[in-house]
Amino acid sequence: MKNMQKRLVDYIEEGVMPITLWTHHNWFVTIEAKIDTGADRSSLDIGLIEALEFKRTKTKQRVRSANGVSTRHLYRASFHLNEEHQELIVSGVDRSNMRYPMILGHKDFLNLCEIEEEE
Repeated sequence: MKNMQKRLVDYIEEGVMPITLWTHHNWFVTIEAKIDTGADRSSLDIGLIEALEFKRTKTKQRVRSANGVSTRHLYRASFHLNEEHQELIVSGVDRSNMRYPMILGHKDFLNLCEIEEEE
């Protein structure tokens, strides 16, 4: 039986979930991520990416958003979920004027749900 922690699917109703980002410096930073069923992939504020020194991948991704189409760099974002280390590939974008520093896209959210079900 699962412990009393909230299950991932419980966050769908609220639309927001806490994500604890982890760096190679062993820093842990908990932020709120907006679950966005309209987004294919996740994005994270570029200032946070730089502060936490997440590594950039060699690829870029073409992204369509409310601001139009752009090409973004991709980064490896490490985080803890239910006391386990996980990793997501996120696009970096300036989200400093947004309420949430992270958007969790529906594909990534579904993958996290699958990981939770395997436990």
